[in-house]
Parts: sequence; C-alpha cells; structure tokens
Amino acid sequence: MPRKTETQSRNFTWAEPTYRPKELKKLRVGMTKSEVLSLFQEPRTIKRTPSDEYWEYDWFELYFRGGRLVNWFDL
Repeated sequence: MPRKTETQSRNFTWAEPTYRPKELKKLRVGMTKSEVLSLFQEPRTIKRTPSDEYWEYDWFELYFRGGRLVNWFDL
C-alpha cells in the first residue's frame, strides 16, 4: 500500500526590512556617523576593531573608518 502524505499549506510571511532601499540610496561615502544616524536609527550591534567600526542592522551593514562611512552592504 503506498504511503499517503498530506501537503500542508503554510502561510510564510517574510520579515519586512527595517528600512527601504530608498534610504540606503541616500548613503554617501564620507558621511559622518551623525549624518548616517539622521537617516537610520541606532544599529542593532556595533563591532569595533582598532581602525574600523561595523554597524549591523537587520538588513544591511555599514562600515566606518576614521569616523567616516567607507562602505555598506544591503543583505
């Protein structure tokens, strides 16, 4: 007798990004931390090395060197 499996339909909802890409488009290399904070709330976590600082948000990361934005990644 063949095994019968039921297919269950699960309603999966994707988490909404904290910020829409339009805010990310406002980022510019060289922005100060205070300029970035005027666009976004405080980061979820901040990682520091002797020369760099990494701000982690839910959907993107910002990289600072010498207090200025040098790069970012939209996840």
